[in-house]
Amino acid sequence: MLAESSESADVLAAFERGAAGYLLKGVSGDELAVSLRAACKGEPALSRSLVPLLVYQVRRGSRRRLVLPSGTVSLTAREWDVGELLRDGQGTDEIASRLGRSPVTVRRHVGLLLRKLGAPNREAAVQTLRMFAR
Repeated sequence: MLAESSESADVLAAFERGAAGYLLKGVSGDELAVSLRAACKGEPALSRSLVPLLVYQVRRGSRRRLVLPSGTVSLTAREWDVGELLRDGQGTDEIASRLGRSPVTVRRHVGLLLRKLGAPNREAAVQTLRMFAR
C-alpha cells in the first residue's frame, strides 16, 4: 500500500486487511523497488519511519476488546485513549492537544469509536464505556 497517512490506526488496518506492505508517499524510487521485491518474496514492505510506531503499538498492545451485550468490539489503542478522555469529560480540542493530534483526526477517531460501540452520540458512547470498560 502506498499511502499518505502515518497514523497507527491506518497502518495497522492496512496490515489487518492483508496489505503486503505500507509505504509512505514520497518514498524514493530505490526504496520503492527494494520494497516491491521484498513484497514479492513474501516479506513485509514498510517505510523505515513507521517501524518505531509499530514497535510502540506492539509494546502497548495495539487492540483491546470490549465485551458488550451485542458482542465483542475490538478497539485500537488510540480509540481507547480517545474514549478514556471522552469519559473524563474532555472535548475535541482538549483531546487533540493531549494526544498531539489535530481536531480533525480526533473527530475521525470519535466517529470510529461511536460506530464500533453502536452509539448514536458521544454521550451514549461515554455511558457504554462507563458500563463495560474495565
